[in-house]
Amino acid sequence: MVACQTAVDKFKEIVGLIGGEREKERMTAVLGGIRVIPDQPSPRALSLAECRKIGAMQKAVFGTGDTLQIPTITSNTTFVRAAQSKGLLFSVLVHQARALSQLKTVSL
Repeated sequence: MVACQTAVDKFKEIVGLIGGEREKERMTAVLGGIRVIPDQPSPRALSLAECRKIGAMQKAVFGTGDTLQIPTITSNTTFVRAAQSKGLLFSVLVHQARALSQLKTVSL
């Protein structure tokens, strides 16, 4: 499995901010099985005008999958629908979003 640098950086940032110790351990385990590659956004992704639902990060992540002709695993259906409305279809595998909950549980 591969992940572009932008996706990995954002994943680490989110888990670092709101993840508990066990979630941080799981993040380390997951990242151990991933080959991190440089962002390689496709011309198709870069052609999208940035707006509230389409940002530089999404263009880098989905565009890298597009360049490499591999599906992007995501829960971000907002971007997928926004790109579709502009006539661009990206190969995606959508999964249900999951909240990090360890710190929330400890705080209660």
